[in-house]
Amino acid sequence: MTTWYLGKIQYAKQLDNGKIKVVTEAHLVDAVSFSDAEARLYRCLGETIKEFNILTISKTSYGEIFNYEDCEIWYKCKVSYLNVDEDSGKERRISTVMLVSATDPKLAYERIQESLKSWIVPYEITDVNLTTLMEVFPYFPNEDEPPRKSQKVLPLDETELLDEAVEIVEETEIEEAVETPVLAETSEKTEAGEAAEKTDNEEITTGTPVA
Repeated sequence: MTTWYLGKIQYAKQLDNGKIKVVTEAHLVDAVSFSDAEARLYRCLGETIKEFNILTISKTSYGEIFNYEDCEIWYKCKVSYLNVDEDSGKERRISTVMLVSATDPKLAYERIQESLKSWIVPYEITDVNLTTLMEVFPYFPNEDEPPRKSQKVLPLDETELLDEAVEIVEETEIEEAVETPVLAETSEKTEAGEAAEKTDNEEITTGTPVA
């Protein structure tokens, strides 16, 4: 299953009038972990944006992503459908979020319908909302270049999320403590001492009695 990570970057951009403005952008990458998402952001954006900082990386819960090459505007669509539990036989409503590129909400709605035409279960598209995503980068197997550099990714406050609520995790390396065999060494010394003491006692006990 594909896992998508939302990366928020910041860099100095030169405008058409020649002025420099610090901008913040959101990009979506297909990755297997937070560190892989960070590396892919640097690889995918490094050729067009020479210097940028990754502010946050967060894991999303998008069900499907439908990319049409005729536009770079992304809409978030909420799809709801009924699912029957095999054990209890009861129906429950399930909602999933999908992304689709389209020029307007109407086209986004139509493209979701076109993409889900093979679904057997009835569904309903309940929400269509414009996102702030700049680009979406799926994974390609020929991407084997190492990341340009590594930076600490800071957690993003929930009130600043660009899309739906997503889980934010800050990776922290935990150094494993190495156990020192102190007890084993002490035990060996104690046993050796007891053996020596026992030997001395035996020598005293078994010696020739004084007349």
